[in-house]
Amino acid sequence: MGLSKILNFPLSTGKQSKSGYSGRAVSSVGGFTRHLDYSETCNVMGWENVGVRAGQFKAIRLEYRRKIVGATAIMGANIGEEIINQYWYSPDVEYFVKCQYDKDWMKGDKEIFNWELTSFQVKK
Repeated sequence: MGLSKILNFPLSTGKQSKSGYSGRAVSSVGGFTRHLDYSETCNVMGWENVGVRAGQFKAIRLEYRRKIVGATAIMGANIGEEIINQYWYSPDVEYFVKCQYDKDWMKGDKEIFNWELTSFQVKK
């Protein structure tokens, strides 16, 4: 669900990717189903030196924005609600080294948490 354009290579400062998708959500109150339409934008913010438990990495910061733009059942859908997540991608690792999720995203889900790379080894 989502994040379809977050790694739209080549990554360069100022680059922006936009896309959209639809998803189905089941309400925890009442069990009704609604279809939500989302827009997502990924902005390449620039290069940063990032310190994580695995060490120091030169990484490019990506800002991911997802907004609810429509719904088949307005009940329980906050049209215009937006989340903003931050990702740091390192070419040395060829993956993300750090992620910070929007504090309001998945409020009740304890499995969604900020994370960072804890170890890394170059294979020979």
